[in-house]
Amino acid sequence: MGPGWHRGSARGPGAGCGPWGRRAAAHRAGPGGGLWMARILLSLARGPLHGYRLLELQEQETWGDAPPLLPGTLYRWLRELERAGLVVSSWETGESGPARRTYVLTPQGWELLEELIRHLRRQRQAIDGVLEAYARLRAPGPASGEERR
Repeated sequence: MGPGWHRGSARGPGAGCGPWGRRAAAHRAGPGGGLWMARILLSLARGPLHGYRLLELQEQETWGDAPPLLPGTLYRWLRELERAGLVVSSWETGESGPARRTYVLTPQGWELLEELIRHLRRQRQAIDGVLEAYARLRAPGPASGEERR
């Protein structure tokens, strides 16, 4: 980490909770929390970004029927991610305008992103299995040619 970078907690990444601290952070927001975190971590995987650019990237991506990421939600997540040691931030000053806080993934953030992607793939397989079973149930019967009920 370069100069000016700091961790959200003096105790370090995921302190006191081990890997469950990072996982718990993913689910604190309730249902869909892991998906929100995956979206944010995936955007940060592109490199150091400031909050406004993160919002722009979230708007540009196709997330299906997922609701838009609101600024207040994003900044709460970024603070939570920093406290968990998954991202670090630094203030950057530009030639014009105010200083902006820039966020970057830590190695622990990368690990969690990979873990979340594996989890989402398992969920997708399970959902696909349910949808396929439902499609077979609703398919026309071999003898009658009618849909099953």
